[in-house]
Amino acid sequence: MTKRTRLIIGGLFYALMFFFVAVNIYLHAAGVGSYDGWTAMGDDKGRLVITSFDPNGPASILQIGDVFVAINGLTRNEDPDIVNYSGRITAGTPYRMTVMRGNAVLELLLHTAPYPPDKRRNDYKLIMAAVVRLMFLLPGFFLLLVKPDDRQAWLLALLFGAFGSLLGDTLNPLYFGRGVEWLCSLARILSFLGFPFFVLFFLDFPQPSPWLQRNRWFNWLIYLPLLLFVMPTFGASRLPGYVQRVFFGHPLVAPFYRSGWLLWAAKWTVVGYLAAGLICLALNYRIAQPDARRRARVAILGSSIGFLFMLALIVLEFNGGQAAFPRIWRVFDLITPFVTPLIPLSFIYAIIRHKVIPISLIIRRGVRYLLVSRGAIVIESLAAILIAVLYVKVLYPDWRLVTVIMSAAMSIAAWKVIDRLHRRFVAPAIDRRFFRQSYDAQRLIGELSDSLQTTTEVPRLLELVATKLQAALQTESVTILLKDRQSGKFKSAYACEYDPQSGSAVNCQRPSELPANSHSLEALALSDEPLELDWPAQPDAKPVWLNNGNSSDSFLKQELQVLQT
Repeated sequence: MTKRTRLIIGGLFYALMFFFVAVNIYLHAAGVGSYDGWTAMGDDKGRLVITSFDPNGPASILQIGDVFVAINGLTRNEDPDIVNYSGRITAGTPYRMTVMRGNAVLELLLHTAPYPPDKRRNDYKLIMAAVVRLMFLLPGFFLLLVKPDDRQAWLLALLFGAFGSLLGDTLNPLYFGRGVEWLCSLARILSFLGFPFFVLFFLDFPQPSPWLQRNRWFNWLIYLPLLLFVMPTFGASRLPGYVQRVFFGHPLVAPFYRSGWLLWAAKWTVVGYLAAGLICLALNYRIAQPDARRRARVAILGSSIGFLFMLALIVLEFNGGQAAFPRIWRVFDLITPFVTPLIPLSFIYAIIRHKVIPISLIIRRGVRYLLVSRGAIVIESLAAILIAVLYVKVLYPDWRLVTVIMSAAMSIAAWKVIDRLHRRFVAPAIDRRFFRQSYDAQRLIGELSDSLQTTTEVPRLLELVATKLQAALQTESVTILLKDRQSGKFKSAYACEYDPQSGSAVNCQRPSELPANSHSLEALALSDEPLELDWPAQPDAKPVWLNNGNSSDSFLKQELQVLQT
């Protein structure tokens, strides 16, 4: 697939996902959706009969046994979702409801109302769903734009885009009409592609699986369970209501759905995808090279925690855990929105800090320190709030006044403990890593120029340049190569490494040299910016920095090994 094709497909995919999230954010912010105060169920004659109503609600004039006919003149044949009309309008909106009571046809003037406290929508869940969705969509869209030609970046972008629409509650989009409803349904259906994307990505990350490289046909086979079991059940259930009734009532589909085995297969297909992805994650991480494991460690840890909690919540839901284990369900339901963002956040860190996906980003050291230090405080604050919410919600779910008091007390206590741990362990570690200094490139260059004017000894000059570069760029090591006039080779003249204990660069012996016709130095001379040297994972591919395509692979790999050591 070409870069242009990936950008077009990915752009359309993300446009649909962002549209879906924007619709949900607007519906929540505008307060769309209201309480009608009645419920109805179909009888054996195909009629819709009022089975209950709230005597203190906005539809108290209804009676149990009334047969639903129409709302605002629209019958179920004309609008199959008209029964859920209250989900499309704001509280206080009047409407006309036609019912049959006995042999009489009545037209009742009703209105919707705000949700009562015991039936109120969970605004906390809706807000968290919007935040989590954006935390997936924004990094994924950025990856798509900057690295569409990289397979790992492409799969990760699709994974983030799909899970960005899969997670969280969804409001009724019929407020905007049928067209918007269809687009939102399509976004929700395509979000199930996140499960095979999850498996495919961790077959390719942190290093491509050798078996998968030899058997590329397996990529397409991974989608087969999704098409056979998940799409005909969970996918079809996200179609507009009037299409669902036609689909599930079709003679070819109805027997499979009524038997229950298709739904059972779909549930365990979803569980199987998540379990297989986690297994691929663990196995592929284990067989990766030590350097790849080191760079991907944070991303692997964050993904493991996030997807394990997601898997546990799905298994509980599929096995009736909400009713059988209400307290366990409540704990997982509260923790998951806080844990799930670890997936995109860990990858953001790994990409910026260790370039697990090769994206050229230059971030000033002071900015990085600010992001990490303030980000740690934000995470600790969220942890304090989560501890308080969990304690109160699990132990005191029904005590309203006590809930407020206990929540405030637990938040203060948790924050005090976490703040002390932050000051003693976290802050010093961040300071050692980032030196608590916002470096300015122009100032560093000026200091280096002044120092060079007063220093004449070559070893001292080399040490000065290396330590300044290490401090400015925050590299793990710096090696300066000087050209030998007789042989033409480039030999190591000075090397230093960052010592975490002392928080500074220390001199180290590193005997290494590059040949006079070094391809990496030639590429650096022709480049207008810093050159990142890496060997591609594909066995037949050449490095992007290589100018001479006729050079032998063994020669280039030896040269790259010298540079990496």
